[in-house]
Amino acid sequence: MALNAEEIIEVYKGFEDGRTRETTVVRSWVEAVVHGGNWRFGDSEGVVQDVVLKLYQLVKAGKVQEPGGFQKMAYTVAKFRCVDIYQAERRRREREGAEIDVEQMPVSSSSADEALRQREQMETLAYIVQRLSKTCRELWDLVYRQKKPQSDIAEELGVTVNNLRVRVHRCLESARKIYAEHAMLSVSEVRDE
Repeated sequence: MALNAEEIIEVYKGFEDGRTRETTVVRSWVEAVVHGGNWRFGDSEGVVQDVVLKLYQLVKAGKVQEPGGFQKMAYTVAKFRCVDIYQAERRRREREGAEIDVEQMPVSSSSADEALRQREQMETLAYIVQRLSKTCRELWDLVYRQKKPQSDIAEELGVTVNNLRVRVHRCLESARKIYAEHAMLSVSEVRDE
């Protein structure tokens, strides 16, 4: 249903006042973007609610400068929020693909204390790898998991062996920094308890 400018202003005022009919109209605008965009969200209803809440916050904060353009603003906010959520879900899936399954790691110790220590080390390593950049994770995969020779990796990446060594060194520095932050967090968690 196409609305003229006066009707959109009425929807805006009703939405601002929290009236059900106008809120339903705004919700239908948002649903058109969320469900019509082929986003494939796991929780599309949650996305709709998130966008409607964001619109309500913008209206209450006085951020709508032209009430006659409220419908266009609703579509724009919904689209940008969908893009943000889609990209966040994609990044999450990429991180999950790079995670180390700590439960599947072999434990080669005879005592329970040693097994626990090894498991904690593996969890720390998984945390560090997860926090590294995608470039570092891919480089570590080639160097440490696939154990390819440096010359082959350098050729594959189109860099010199010396440049490859610098990249590996920088990734190791990043990992050390992440570990230091993680260790400080762990110490502060213990102090807080």
